[in-house]
Amino acid sequence: MTAMCYVGAIRRRRATRGETACVAKICERWSARVGGRLGRVRASLEAEDGSAAARAVAREVGKCEAEATALARRFAHEAIEATEAFETREAADDATTSEARGDGDGDGDGDGVNGIPEKWRMACGNVNGYLEYAGATLTFEEWARVREAFDAVVTEVDGDDASARYVRDDGNWNAMKAMMDDSVVRPRRLSQVENNARYANAKAELDEAKKAWKEANEIYKDARRRIKQARHEVHKTRKAVRIEYR
Repeated sequence: MTAMCYVGAIRRRRATRGETACVAKICERWSARVGGRLGRVRASLEAEDGSAAARAVAREVGKCEAEATALARRFAHEAIEATEAFETREAADDATTSEARGDGDGDGDGDGVNGIPEKWRMACGNVNGYLEYAGATLTFEEWARVREAFDAVVTEVDGDDASARYVRDDGNWNAMKAMMDDSVVRPRRLSQVENNARYANAKAELDEAKKAWKEANEIYKDARRRIKQARHEVHKTRKAVRIEYR
């Protein structure tokens, strides 16, 4: 997500689909698999009943975990630069390239919708694309970490006052969250009429399923009776043939 925020806030552009896929694969490999496993190992070694030697190993594992995180960020940055280099070669003579990327007069620092600058709106849009590609639904704790990350990035780019105005303000942050994931603003409960309709449809479906099950069960029982009768007739016939020609 930091990489997607970087593309919108620093590069002043929307992340492409291929770029999002590349960054997602890098994060899944280095942050989730490698970093996640190292984090679990470190947490296990840092147990309260662990020895001093185990805690010393945990510190070394923590360093490896930090290096894996830094490596993931470096690979993501290289992927972003490679995408930009390719797009620059493809659109070297295109006069609209600077406008599409926000390199012209409209630098994205002006207030956009809800008073949020365009560059931070692009950053939120890039995060939305990443979440849609990864199929991720953030928990309350994960949203808290995302807010901390945005707080740090906005403070680094625009200063502490901008971060206090856009990220630490609950109203503006909720607007930014809605840009990143519109499910946070969807109604959580359906209306009573819709709930009643869903209940009626589900009950009708259950009644039909019970009826079909009853019919299928009767067919199954009838087939079992026919099989038993046929086997009995075959057995009697074979016995009579053996006795007659013995």
